[in-house]
Amino acid sequence: MSEEQGREGGATGPRARILVVDDEPAVRHFLKMLLARMGYEVDTASGGAEGLSLVAQTPYDVVLTDLLMPRVDGLEVIRRTKEISPETEIVIITGYPSSETIVAATRAGAVDYLPKSPDAEHLAVLVEKAMEIRSLKRKAAERDFYLRMAQMDGLTELFNHRTFHGFLEREFARAKRSGKPLSLLFADVDDFKEFNSFKGHLFGDRVLKLVAGAMKENCRTYDIVARYGGDEFAVLAPETPKNGGCVLGERIVRAMTERSLSSPEIGHSVTLSIGVAAFPEDAESPEQLLQQADVALYAAKAQGKGRVA
Repeated sequence: MSEEQGREGGATGPRARILVVDDEPAVRHFLKMLLARMGYEVDTASGGAEGLSLVAQTPYDVVLTDLLMPRVDGLEVIRRTKEISPETEIVIITGYPSSETIVAATRAGAVDYLPKSPDAEHLAVLVEKAMEIRSLKRKAAERDFYLRMAQMDGLTELFNHRTFHGFLEREFARAKRSGKPLSLLFADVDDFKEFNSFKGHLFGDRVLKLVAGAMKENCRTYDIVARYGGDEFAVLAPETPKNGGCVLGERIVRAMTERSLSSPEIGHSVTLSIGVAAFPEDAESPEQLLQQADVALYAAKAQGKGRVA
């Protein structure tokens, strides 16, 4: 392998960094020599403790570690390295590759194993494999990140309007198939325009973040919480009848009032009005469920705000 092949991302990218951890000087020297010839940047450590110290200081692409070492063994190096740097891939070095040791190392986070005296071709293949796994994981993480960003509202970190509608369609169809109830809560910050007018948009953003926190804290993990638009929020509560939706709404209203009063950035009562509608009694379609929840929200406003209708 040329030096350029030993670089992650081709000739223009930085050289990949590899750490070799082994208590045998001959093994460390031999592996460092081979890897350096392949174009990698190589550090070595004479034991597990030294290796972990280097991992904490330097972002390595791949760690090659012996399993049998005094005090801090290879399994501990694997576990701690994954805690410190989850992206780092680990290959174990062992003169006794029993199935038990390989399974234990794999469970701890290693991707493969290497004999104590590998030939250059075998070493190159294993390091390339580890680098490819690392690259694929990074690309998958980036893909997941951008997908999540497309689904989320940037300010509140709740689902956005478009994503919420997708969930609504799916959850409504599932409720109809199963015959189980589905509640929809529409929430609106009372007098929000006055906050923006008299206290500024930065204050308004703080209020919206506070609402998001109150809603997430009081909803179940499988409830779908979204910023519907502006100062409007929505919650889909699967398998929840209307009375359960009202109980959830009351809990959110109380939490928001308490949060606003105790927040040093807000300092006075900010209230929510919430409208609740449910399948099957209020709606035969997702659109009708939205409409009825909106009607209920306006009823809550008309009844004096800071309440559930």
